[in-house]
Amino acid sequence: MRQALMRILPAAALAMFAVISGAVAQDISPDLVQSVLKNASPEQREELKKRGFNTPGASQTQGPVVLEPAEPARKAGTTERSLLEKVLSERSGHALRQFGYDQVGVGASVTVPQTGAVQDEYVLGPGDKIDVTLRGQENSQYSLTVDRGGSLALPKTGPVMAAGKTLAQFRKDLSSAVQRAYVSTQTYVSVSELRQVTVMVAGEVANPGMRLLTGLSNPLDAVLLSGGVKKSGSLRAIKLVRQGKTITVDLYGVLTRQAGAPLVNLQDGDRILVPPIGATVAVAGYIRRPAIYELPAGREAMSARELTALGSGNVLRGSTTASVLRILPDGKARFVDVSGQPGASVRDGEVLIVKAAVAVSTGRVRLVGAVRTPGDFAVDKYRTLHSILSSSETLTPGAYVLFGFIDRIDPHTLQHEAVPFSPLHVTEGRDDVALASEDTVYVLTREAMLDVLHGGEPQPKEPAGAKTTIFGEVPRPADARTPDPRAPEARGQNSRTSEPRKTDVRSADARTSDSRASDANAPSDERSSNSRASESRRSESRAREIGAAGGEFDAIASDEAKPAETKTQAEVQLEAANDALDGIGAKTRELFGPKLSDYPVGLGGALQKPGTYLIAPGTSLAEALKVLGGLSDDVDLTSFEMTSIIIDNHTGISRTDRRSIPATPDKLASILLMPYDQIDFGRVYSDRDSGGVTIEGQVRRPGQYPILRSERLSSVLRRAGGLTEVAYPYGTVFLRQSVAEQQSQQLKKTASDIRSQLFALLMRPSSAGSPTPSAETVVALQNMLTDVENQPALGRIAILGDPDKFARDPQNDPVLQTGDRIFIPKQPTSVSVMGEVMNPGAFPQDPNLTIDDYIEQAGGFTQFADEGRVIVVLPDGRARVEGSTWLSFGGRGELPPGSMVVVSRDVSGVSFRQWLIDSTQIFTQLATTAAALAVLSTNMK
Repeated sequence: MRQALMRILPAAALAMFAVISGAVAQDISPDLVQSVLKNASPEQREELKKRGFNTPGASQTQGPVVLEPAEPARKAGTTERSLLEKVLSERSGHALRQFGYDQVGVGASVTVPQTGAVQDEYVLGPGDKIDVTLRGQENSQYSLTVDRGGSLALPKTGPVMAAGKTLAQFRKDLSSAVQRAYVSTQTYVSVSELRQVTVMVAGEVANPGMRLLTGLSNPLDAVLLSGGVKKSGSLRAIKLVRQGKTITVDLYGVLTRQAGAPLVNLQDGDRILVPPIGATVAVAGYIRRPAIYELPAGREAMSARELTALGSGNVLRGSTTASVLRILPDGKARFVDVSGQPGASVRDGEVLIVKAAVAVSTGRVRLVGAVRTPGDFAVDKYRTLHSILSSSETLTPGAYVLFGFIDRIDPHTLQHEAVPFSPLHVTEGRDDVALASEDTVYVLTREAMLDVLHGGEPQPKEPAGAKTTIFGEVPRPADARTPDPRAPEARGQNSRTSEPRKTDVRSADARTSDSRASDANAPSDERSSNSRASESRRSESRAREIGAAGGEFDAIASDEAKPAETKTQAEVQLEAANDALDGIGAKTRELFGPKLSDYPVGLGGALQKPGTYLIAPGTSLAEALKVLGGLSDDVDLTSFEMTSIIIDNHTGISRTDRRSIPATPDKLASILLMPYDQIDFGRVYSDRDSGGVTIEGQVRRPGQYPILRSERLSSVLRRAGGLTEVAYPYGTVFLRQSVAEQQSQQLKKTASDIRSQLFALLMRPSSAGSPTPSAETVVALQNMLTDVENQPALGRIAILGDPDKFARDPQNDPVLQTGDRIFIPKQPTSVSVMGEVMNPGAFPQDPNLTIDDYIEQAGGFTQFADEGRVIVVLPDGRARVEGSTWLSFGGRGELPPGSMVVVSRDVSGVSFRQWLIDSTQIFTQLATTAAALAVLSTNMK
């Protein structure tokens, strides 16, 4: 019976609470709420929670209690702007928000500790659980709850009143009662569990209603559990009604550093009323916390000093101006200057706007870029550029010392102008520039210099992870030079003019700069014959670059993987400098136009780092070469070529001056570079080629070998130790890059022709003499197109790699080129049959067998075979179409080991005469490449 009653009671309580939810809080007993919720189901608990009866589900535990708001809390900042915010923001021209509602204007959970030290000022009441410990003659421990009468009692003491007393007062009264009842016994009192109190929250809150809290809760806790104060509600005049008395609660004392009355603890039966918002003022501008503030209850105005303090003061030190947006009686707004009047009043609905009196800084010079101490410097101490850049130690590693510039604002026109300088000359004290207030000095890195040179326009870069073909380096002609940075008619800055230039006569398009020079553009490894030691080192480097091919001879060598390295201090400094100068090219183009791009100097030929660079006027050629890595080892020092552009703006004539100058140290030091100069150094002629060749397979010392310009294959075979005993010179595979390029172009052209012919066949109307091609014909053509498109271009040249034959007939001994690759296979023992046969494969070579015999061993022709077009590829790479005039190889009809027989597909159904003629060449090319790949893939394993 009791169990059934407890199941019915929670449901009945729901109805009861619905009726009394509008009653005063003291009419509802906390014990009743607790007993009902203890036996309620989860659904019933949730329903009670919605009606405002919130309670922790584990009130009997010793952990903290987390009280949740009546509805899920909204995130701060998600509320819409109020009408007050919209009006004051529009009036002042500043985005303003009401202060404090981002914190107390949204609901939040409240954590109340149930155990631990409770302040002695805590006022006890019915429901508080008290732990009493007796030590002495009587050693006992009791856990007692303050009853409805407000008292509790020990076994030998009478009831002791607790309700309405502070914890300290009750402890004193209980100790006195124990001393009277027990002999030599000490009393220890603590609060083990707080009572629950029920309060009513009404007014401008999101969810008004009854709230169940604890004895340590305050009015702010009740407001947060009610969803927070709406923006239409007051934060400074909240009313707490207790037993007929009213206590005003000002939440600004919690939200600001201003002193305010402490928040009192709630008692059972308290009522909290949040009235509408009162008078408001706003502060904007140079204020740490611009916002709309509510005036204290009963006030209609606030002084400018008080309002500034409420906004946490000015953002920056210094002189400021203050204006008040006054609201006139007719509703119009008017700005009134109150600067220097801290006592000026700001009334309800008005806005105080604070601004800086002067926003200009003077006496400052800024240093940016590849320097050790970037930042601002006082111009009264650092009056010249050398005083800031006193030595090379002021620069970071990676600084580009041939060109820098000063961004200066002309005091009359207020326009930016660029003043170029040489960091090298400035740090050495050979040049100096007077500094002015607000100058910005830029010391560039090489990357930033190139960005300025190109005006911030992106330049093509070599893709990361790009692979290098095994054919090695592309030879650089001995007279290769860097192109002139500008055409003569595109020059605008005089390099050597008869008079100072007065006007800029260049077009914008003529100021485009050369492609960016990079370290990857270092000169090739041509060497003079007297540089033996450096030549050996470069040969080793070149051998690593060429590398070894892997897989089925895909003609590609992968890059070496670089291990991860920790950045050095110099690398970190260089990276920081590049970050500081990021976007400098576009910035200078915007500030100065193309002016900074008017200082290019081209350095080409036999240099370590050829390219186009920005170089300050007056820099010697020797200095530029030293900074940029110097000359290469194979430079021709007999002379170099210098091209200068001389422009006379008054006559409108441009003249090119080209001279050949001895490359002596004195000459290099005496030549002062000017904009648009072009310097070219030639290379010493050498019979050494710029790269090498690779020999693999059946030679005694396979590997990479540097070659002379006219060296032949027989010479390299001797250097490789000659052929092994199992070598098969008749199957030599000789690959050349230039031939591969030609074959690749031919294959593309062939594929394009097949596409065009296939389209023409399909579009041509059917006739008696020319029927529409069948589906089988179309499929055959499509398959051929796929084969052609997938065909790799190896660049094979048919040769017999036999040193004895080379000795007898030197004309057949080929002259090698850089990047050539030679493979000598093992002696094969089979003949391969491929194409349109029943069982393609390799069969033992027999000198007595003919081509038809090998095809018979492969199961004979398929139904799609063209029996009149059988292609034979010999081991040396030569291919012939089989016929009655077949030129035997060692005997009529005999096939040497390593040969390949390819039976073509029959496409005679296509009455397209020219295509049939071309198809023979296509089949031959496909068969030749297939044979070479088969030899390589079989013998290179």
